[in-house]
Amino acid sequence: MFKCVFFDVGGTLVDVKDFFRGRHIEADREILEQFGFKRTGEEVMVAVEKARMAKESLNLRGAVCFFQVLCQNLGIKVSNGVALEMDYLFIEKFSRDVELLDSVRFTLAELGRRGFRMAIISNFDEKFVRNVLRFFEIGEYFELVVGRDTTGLKKGELEPFRYALEKLGLKPCEVVMVGDDEYQDILPAKKLGIKTVKVEIGEGANVSKELKEKSYADFAIKKLSALLEILL
Repeated sequence: MFKCVFFDVGGTLVDVKDFFRGRHIEADREILEQFGFKRTGEEVMVAVEKARMAKESLNLRGAVCFFQVLCQNLGIKVSNGVALEMDYLFIEKFSRDVELLDSVRFTLAELGRRGFRMAIISNFDEKFVRNVLRFFEIGEYFELVVGRDTTGLKKGELEPFRYALEKLGLKPCEVVMVGDDEYQDILPAKKLGIKTVKVEIGEGANVSKELKEKSYADFAIKKLSALLEILL
């Protein structure tokens, strides 16, 4: 019997596709300018990619916020406090630009009412996820949040899933993983024996060309509320 549901965030609970088609770069540029640092969109775009790669290679667990690394790549000196303030401003901009996907609140409430435990496994940093959940007032449903910085490894690896299982004291057969990405959500979970549900919501369904004809997920749904038909 299933006891817990692991959720992805982007493309599963929150519609993020428009934000990461350039709006995130503009948000970073606006925040930097707010603190007196004027940079072009192209300069910020290059620095963002370098910062992303640097945070991954550092393999740090929450020790460095994103804007610390971004500012370093732009040749900007800021204190840790200012970098954290920039991070929070980005979270606010992100949360105001994206929307919860259809039936998310209803589905989470119903799962909670039925006694299911719930957790997040995301490639966003843990602090970022917790603040987004708080903004949308759904944080109360999640017992655990595993971000990229929680284990130091991205979600496509097995370790974030193992970490969540261990922290919650669960066996793989007691868990369902719900996500929109074959390589980051579905395949690693299946390797551990976790049942998987692929969320296929328009362009939010993240799948490579070679996998378009076949999903490796155990189930596929078009809206999150359909998860209830699988679990209940």
